[in-house]
Amino acid sequence: MYSHRLLLIIALLTALLGPYVLELWLFDSGPWYRPFLIWLALCMLVALIEQWHRHDL
Repeated sequence: MYSHRLLLIIALLTALLGPYVLELWLFDSGPWYRPFLIWLALCMLVALIEQWHRHDL
């Protein structure tokens, strides 16, 4: 049950952040690693949520 919620969160965040990250990556004159930092933060958030749910079981 929790894995379905986690996949739903991942899909929702990807759909919401995908265009923003792509725009930053292609059209921004900022540092090249900014999209990777955003993606890393998203991955860490998902890992923390997963770890939190495993402790609840």
